[in-house]
Parts: sequence; structure tokens; C-alpha cells
Amino acid sequence: MKKNFFFFLIFNLVVLMSTNIHSQNETIGYVERIHDDINNYIAVESKIEVLASGFSWSEGPVWSKKLNSLLFSDVPNNIIYKWSEVNDLEIFLNDIGYSGIVPN
Repeated sequence: MKKNFFFFLIFNLVVLMSTNIHSQNETIGYVERIHDDINNYIAVESKIEVLASGFSWSEGPVWSKKLNSLLFSDVPNNIIYKWSEVNDLEIFLNDIGYSGIVPN
């Protein structure tokens, strides 16, 4: 099986579980391995890295193979961000449609 990156959104942090243990990013937490089969998907030496923080309310994330990037939104700020290893964090789209008004 392929060993790919796995992405999670935890609280208001975007974190990355990576087999790159030489990262410059802050690491947090750990992977609780209840069954050894998880090692087929997440390498034992994986760390949970904080990629970015300071968002009001984040949703996503989704991995774009075409962009080789992680996309996620900050809904109240009406922004979709793009994170990649090459360019780090950047704005992907502004004014994504959140008006702050929810119709009944």
C-alpha cells in the first residue's frame, strides 16, 4: 500500500502527519496505535506538525493532487488557503461566498 501524507484539522490548527522528521514546524500530540495495521498507513516515525495557526474557524482540509497542496477555508474571514511544502501558506481564494447572514 502507498504511504501518503494524512491531513487533519485539529481545533484552529492545520497539522500535517509526515514521515519528514527533519521538519522546522512545531510538533504536537502523538498517534495512538491501537492496532499494528495502522503502520501500513502511517509510518512509526511520523510526527504531527503544526503548519499554520491563527484562523477564526477552519474547515477542510482537502489535498489537491493537481496543485500538490493542501486547501482549507477560514469561513468567517471568507478565505481559502493553500499550503504546500514549496510555498508554505498562501491565500488561494478571497471572498469565497460567506456573507455572515444565514437564511432561515
